[in-house]
Amino acid sequence: MGPESQKLSSRLSKLEKLLITQDEQYWAACVRRSNDEIRNGDFHGVESFLGALGGMGSLNDVVCSDNDATEQLRALITDAYDLATSIKHQQ
Repeated sequence: MGPESQKLSSRLSKLEKLLITQDEQYWAACVRRSNDEIRNGDFHGVESFLGALGGMGSLNDVVCSDNDATEQLRALITDAYDLATSIKHQQ
């Protein structure tokens, strides 16, 4: 796993933990599956994470119980998105 994939995996782990604290079990499981694939060197994990961000009812639509958690969620999603798109463009 390259350095960008390691950074992405770290961000996704943090994102998963935050989603669990916000009782977003479905999205936490989706992030975990993507991260497991990335850790195993499977590019599909990058694609599945990016796919979770588009359209209505996506991970982007999650709102947390307080503003601080929502800001943290947005920052993690944005950072992970930037890393994932960078990795995707390198393929």
